[in-house]
Amino acid sequence: MLLTSRAMPAAPNVPQIRRFQDWLAVHRDLRFADYQALWQWSVDDLPAFWQAVWDYFDFQSPTLATQVLADAPMPGARWFEGAQVNYARQVFRHVAAAHAAGFPALISRNERGVQRELSRPELRRRPRRWRCT
Repeated sequence: MLLTSRAMPAAPNVPQIRRFQDWLAVHRDLRFADYQALWQWSVDDLPAFWQAVWDYFDFQSPTLATQVLADAPMPGARWFEGAQVNYARQVFRHVAAAHAAGFPALISRNERGVQRELSRPELRRRPRRWRCT
């Protein structure tokens, strides 16, 4: 499932990574010559990269994180300690803007190549119908 940022482009065919790079240029004054340079920054400065991801997607938490990366060794790294994120709430709060921009929530293809799309409003309605037995 694709999370969407606050700044939706007019066309749904703009790759998310391109929108993120454009956002970094405007909001962090960071420009990368290519994907490799962006990747290098993401591994060289983990806290800055992941704070930018948090801000770009406008994650919301009722509590503030004390720091981006509390404990770096992996496995066991602790990210955004103190923050509380509800993934479903994060995704569904963008339903109207994403739908208006023409972004489907899910795109699937079966073995025969038949493609199906599920709209965001439909995806939002479905959990209400699902039941655990």
